[in-house]
Amino acid sequence: MNAFNKMLFREIAKSKAQFFAVAAVIFFGIMLFYSSYMAYYSLKESVEFYYERYRFLDYYADARNITPELVKKIKSIEGVSEAIGRISAEVSGYAPVKISQPGSRGRDAIDKKVSFRMVSLPDKSQPKINGLLIQSGTYFDSDDKYLCLVNSKFAEYYNLKKGDKIRAIINLCECEFKLCGIVSGPEFILALKSPMSPISNDFGILYVKDSAAQQILGLENSFNQIHVRFFHGANRKAAVDKIEKMLKPYGFSNGVEREDQFSYKILSDEIKNLENTAVIFPSVFLIVAGVIIYIMLKRLVNNQRTQIGVMKAFGYSDYSILWHFVKYSLIMALSGSVPAVFGGYYLGSLMLLAYNQVFSIPALEVKIYWRVVFTSVSMSLIFSFLASFNSVKKIIKIEPAQAMRTEPPEDGKSIFLEKIKPVWSALAFSHKMIVRNIFRNKQRSFLNMFGISATIMFFMISLFFSDSIDFAFKSQFFEFQKQDYKASFTKPVSLAEVYALARVKGVKKAEALSEIPIEIVKGWQKRKTLLIGLETSNKFTRLIDERLNRLQIPQDGIVIAHMLAENLNIRVGDSITIKAYVGNLKMKDSSREIIKQVKVSAITKQYAGINCYINIEALYDFLEEGNFVTSVYIKTARGEGGGVRKKLLEYSGIDSVEGRLDTYASFLEQLKFMRIFVGMMVAFGAVMGFAIIFNSTLISIMERMRELASLKVLGYTTREIKSILYVENVILCLLSCVPGAAVGYLMCHLIGYIFSSDMFAMEIVIYRQTYYISFALVFLCTSLAQLATSGQIKNLDMVEVLKNRES
Repeated sequence: MNAFNKMLFREIAKSKAQFFAVAAVIFFGIMLFYSSYMAYYSLKESVEFYYERYRFLDYYADARNITPELVKKIKSIEGVSEAIGRISAEVSGYAPVKISQPGSRGRDAIDKKVSFRMVSLPDKSQPKINGLLIQSGTYFDSDDKYLCLVNSKFAEYYNLKKGDKIRAIINLCECEFKLCGIVSGPEFILALKSPMSPISNDFGILYVKDSAAQQILGLENSFNQIHVRFFHGANRKAAVDKIEKMLKPYGFSNGVEREDQFSYKILSDEIKNLENTAVIFPSVFLIVAGVIIYIMLKRLVNNQRTQIGVMKAFGYSDYSILWHFVKYSLIMALSGSVPAVFGGYYLGSLMLLAYNQVFSIPALEVKIYWRVVFTSVSMSLIFSFLASFNSVKKIIKIEPAQAMRTEPPEDGKSIFLEKIKPVWSALAFSHKMIVRNIFRNKQRSFLNMFGISATIMFFMISLFFSDSIDFAFKSQFFEFQKQDYKASFTKPVSLAEVYALARVKGVKKAEALSEIPIEIVKGWQKRKTLLIGLETSNKFTRLIDERLNRLQIPQDGIVIAHMLAENLNIRVGDSITIKAYVGNLKMKDSSREIIKQVKVSAITKQYAGINCYINIEALYDFLEEGNFVTSVYIKTARGEGGGVRKKLLEYSGIDSVEGRLDTYASFLEQLKFMRIFVGMMVAFGAVMGFAIIFNSTLISIMERMRELASLKVLGYTTREIKSILYVENVILCLLSCVPGAAVGYLMCHLIGYIFSSDMFAMEIVIYRQTYYISFALVFLCTSLAQLATSGQIKNLDMVEVLKNRES
């Protein structure tokens, strides 16, 4: 082993505490990077394979009466590779639940009311679009018309097995289906009743035969949906325009491309957010690690100035000396990044497991991506090399004779506080030392403050996720919504049904609303959304503007969500085009396309969804279909909620009943993963903060050993010397609070912008407690770092330190 390597390992052994503290920061940064990118690539590639393997749709459309002949015509359109018709309908039903009854030896089965999306499939073979993976049981295995399949998440929750009976209520008739298989498919990776509904165990996908669905719904050899796949490179826009034009005489009501399909959109946003996470958070760790390495090696080079002069005098080249110090940082980087790859693999596996509990992706598997391994290690090496090179390059230029002399002390200068006589005179001698040390070593103090500010910023970003989502949910369910229940009808009904529900015992007030899908067109841009008709004097829906002031539903015009307004560049007073189809409302004219110009009366702040609102009477005039209601908001008397909900579920015309507080509780339950993520980020930030303050304290001790030893000789106790260093770190933390909070606030704005989507806006909300927690955690790291470095002061050898080593 050559002399340089001996020196290197000796130096690592001497500064092992600092070495491993920096390696820990690199470890957590690379672990977070590798785990996020591994999960990102695994999720992305698995989903893409799943979509391709099971022929996920490129486009689908809803219409009243799609004949097999029309399906053949659509299939012949240029660019269309496959087209199939199917039936889809929202139905209620009952699933068997096995429970232990008092006095029973076994488990008895009872029926629980649930909601289904009933989807039809070919009687004999799998569909050519949106194929299914049979996870247990079989596809329809007999000529029995009333066979069914269910999605795996629903079957898993209710412990359903082949042969179980499932009852569905369709068109006021009860049908019993025999379960023959449990499946999953690309269309319902995330099975939700509606975009704003939480994941519910009481909602499932019920697959039935085409013949059974046609008979039950009276469609007589026709369908109400068509699914399409296009050839690669086809002109999709032209093909979609032709399809929708052909469907208009058949009651066309809605057309959706793959990018706007709800399950696909949610999963795509999640994959995008995972990629953003893999870039933003590890970058903070690696930048901070680079700063610490820069400070460490600069101190190391200064301490070894004489040795460097001797080595130069003996003929060692500048390159070999430079490489010696760079190797120190590279070994540090490898010590952190190599174990981080293994830790990242484990953490990434846990992340994928959590995703698979929410999304149904049978093809999801954990893989080792060597390009991510290489990138992870390379990143740590590059950051470390840049930091070490910049800290060492200055000493290399010094001549040997000059380097062998001890570096002359800096000129003593008065700091600005010394000029303020009353303040300076009031300070104790030890406090004057602290202040002088902070302001005379400006670069070191600045870099320490930079690291502490980055730690505060990291804590704030981590807690911001929790603050923003908590604020959005509380605003949505306690400020904007005031109803106790929302009951949705199986089909549009007259206002008389609302009056009937208002007379149900326990109901204090019932308020009608009508919801229809529309397309908003502004110039060349267009977006599909939901138009909700409300009474002007409604009590249960509170709309707000950008300044959080309450908005009234205008008599004329439309109110649109702010996210939709931003995407389409819409302002108050603009005229926009609304396109609606009444094909699925089953009213007097089922094939009309309605296109009208509407003025934007207001823009409402909406944290979830991109709904639009209109006066319900104006909606009736817009559709020219008479009065109708699709849902009703209900307020119940105190203590009567459970009884009212039970009565509503027994009402044959009601498809589902959603409790506001139940929905809120369901969303909170689904945020467990986010809370774990926030806790993990806070723990990672604590490690980073500890490493910064620990290293800065050690460096301060090393650079001031003669000064500290002199204080001991003068009679200062070890406790008093510790207090001096601790107060110095506390002052640096105090000076870092304001810039750290300011940078954290700006970064939260950036994070909110990056992680917002069309479905959910991350409002920039930072609770006051988030600032307090961030500051408190930094001061906790300061105290822990002080404890960890106290041994260095206690074991200070005064005689050895005070020896004159100048040549």
